[in-house]
Amino acid sequence: MISARIDGELESTNDARLDTHTQGCPACASYQDDAFSLRRSLRMRAVEPEPETELVVDLVGSMKGLSILRIALFVIGGTLVVLNVASILSPDGGAASHLSRHDGIFGTALGIGMLAVAGKPHRAIGLVPLTSTIAVLMAIAAAADLLNGQANLLSEAEHVVEFGGLVCLWAISGGPSRIPLHVKAVTRRLPARQSSHDISRLGSHQEPAL
Repeated sequence: MISARIDGELESTNDARLDTHTQGCPACASYQDDAFSLRRSLRMRAVEPEPETELVVDLVGSMKGLSILRIALFVIGGTLVVLNVASILSPDGGAASHLSRHDGIFGTALGIGMLAVAGKPHRAIGLVPLTSTIAVLMAIAAAADLLNGQANLLSEAEHVVEFGGLVCLWAISGGPSRIPLHVKAVTRRLPARQSSHDISRLGSHQEPAL
């Protein structure tokens, strides 16, 4: 009869009988209170913000940081262009000059790409794979040259600039800052542990006989 009352299916005559019974039966009264409490907890839940609202708040909050990153990327891109354009315009001949000119063209193109992203940040994700590959290979080559004594820290300083550009590109494109949002979106779809525990706890007790 308690289950019928919870479901709204208890007839008026039985409703009065149940009230009379629960007044003199602590077990049934306690079971009824627990059942109604569980029903309310399952039907009511805290209002969660919509994903669109979270995205807008996150975007507005990160606008200042994005502007700083764009300025930094603009400076880095311009620096790469200035450092490498001299190699392109070098009048010296020979195989070494030829390789240096090719490196200069590559570095200049990378700098121009960073300048383009500084102007239009939505293009950042397209340049991240290329810049990541360059940074890793350059780091390996620079370490090898330093260990072999073929280069010094000053001559390898340009690679630090390239790595700084990679960090800016990664941050502008979203990078690891979006991981918490994805985790939160997944966990939001998981059932509440408290509700499952309450259901199993209530299911382990049978309704007292009237």
